[in-house]
Amino acid sequence: MEEYIAELELLLIKHLEEAETTGNWVDYVKLLDINNVFSDANIEISSQLSIDVFVNSDKCSKEFAELSCSIIRSSRELLRGCQVEPPCNFAVVALGSVARGEATPYSDLEYGFLIENENEKDYFTQLAVDTYFRITNLNESPLKTFNIKVENSPDCLSEICSVGYRIDGLTPNAGNIPTGNGLGRALTFTVEQAVKLYKEEVMSPSEELASLSDLLFTSQLIYCSDDGAQLHDRFMKEIVTYEKVTAQNDSEIKQKRLKRLSLDLKKYDFLPEFKFKLL
Repeated sequence: MEEYIAELELLLIKHLEEAETTGNWVDYVKLLDINNVFSDANIEISSQLSIDVFVNSDKCSKEFAELSCSIIRSSRELLRGCQVEPPCNFAVVALGSVARGEATPYSDLEYGFLIENENEKDYFTQLAVDTYFRITNLNESPLKTFNIKVENSPDCLSEICSVGYRIDGLTPNAGNIPTGNGLGRALTFTVEQAVKLYKEEVMSPSEELASLSDLLFTSQLIYCSDDGAQLHDRFMKEIVTYEKVTAQNDSEIKQKRLKRLSLDLKKYDFLPEFKFKLL
């Protein structure tokens, strides 16, 4: 195993050196032919491991969406069994890495509800809470299974062991879920409310506060009522129109987005040194 890890480290260093030399950062996230890399160590690894990372992420994202769709459908069926039906059309949209096709097995699920009537949120709160319960129970901690005592901290388990499929969470920096985290906005809204929120985030004076507009712009439909898909279609049409007519012609918005991109790039300290120049 130590020899295997050492070979992986050499492989990563080689990719970083090639990316720095050629300036092609796509090379950084491409896998080489693993069979050739480990031939000297006589380790037989399937050639499927050389598949493009982007392809794997896209596949993982689709599986996240399919599983999420199944869970939401099950929650809706539970409410139906209690004679509780949706009071209006609705659409469930994935946000973040799942919507962009960039999910990994350890990504979280960020999602929201687009609803037709803002006065009918009680049903959707029930639907959201049941989905939380189902997702949380898929990811029961192995520490609890083996009766291992842990500190009573909401972040303790995630610090000790890796967790897979889960919702975004309730911490101050999370909460991109239908009911929110109790500190910020809940993501259960009408098309009009969602469009208004998008515009407010885009126009925010701080470049650090526009992340929610990024999430909304790349949203993906994962489940809906019979006529609910039109809600997401209408939302996307509204913000695309806003981008073409207003945002793309506003120099302040452009500069803010460039600053946000610069801040995002600075988070990746493991990359070789390179310069990012603002226009």
